[in-house]
Amino acid sequence: MDNKVKKIVIVEDESLVAEELKSMLLSLKYQVEGIFSTGEELINFLKGNIPDIILMDVKIKGDIDGIKTADMIMHLNIPVLFMTAYCDEETLHRAKLTEPYGYIFKPFTERELFTNIEIALYKNKMEKQLENSERWISAILNSIGDAIIATDSKGFIKFMNPTAEKLTGWKQDESKGKKMNTLFQIIEDKESVKTKVVSAVENIELSDNLTLISRNGDKIKIHENATPIKDGLGNIIGIVLVFHEVKKRK
Repeated sequence: MDNKVKKIVIVEDESLVAEELKSMLLSLKYQVEGIFSTGEELINFLKGNIPDIILMDVKIKGDIDGIKTADMIMHLNIPVLFMTAYCDEETLHRAKLTEPYGYIFKPFTERELFTNIEIALYKNKMEKQLENSERWISAILNSIGDAIIATDSKGFIKFMNPTAEKLTGWKQDESKGKKMNTLFQIIEDKESVKTKVVSAVENIELSDNLTLISRNGDKIKIHENATPIKDGLGNIIGIVLVFHEVKKRK
């Protein structure tokens, strides 16, 4: 369990409201790192400080309002919880685009404030854990010597590791989102050569006699395995192809 005292920043241009909010936060055992009345002040503060969460009033002084400020600091990945008395459709739409961790309407109780902060902090913690897991998986897949290609259920490429890029001649950035069978082919060697286009929604009959036709037309002997990706209900949501070049024996 994380018992570390959470550091919170308040962005509120009404001093009495800000002080009342600070009192509530201290009562809830949070640490208030600062109170700012403009977005510019907050941005300057964040150049050398990273709080755990920012409580941001939508309407604040200065050239940039709370929503614009949140948009400008999105790259810092600090949770932002909007506070506002405004609930018009345009304001809500603008706020959603900044991907806030919550939207609490004034006036609010200490319990409502606590609940929203804790939910935002928990959501941020889970997202960081997921990001770390994705980095681990990406590092592992990118370091594997075999070529790996993952597609969704419709055969659109979602991932290629460097070995797959080298063998197919296609970079992940340019192939991502494209149909795999439009980029390259795998031919099964028989007496009469038969073209076999790999599709993520078909059952793939594997063979030890496969030839990959790369982007520049090179024919590369490969050995391939295919594994479907299934959701919790057993539905196929994609496929992972793992293959490597078969070197000729000397």
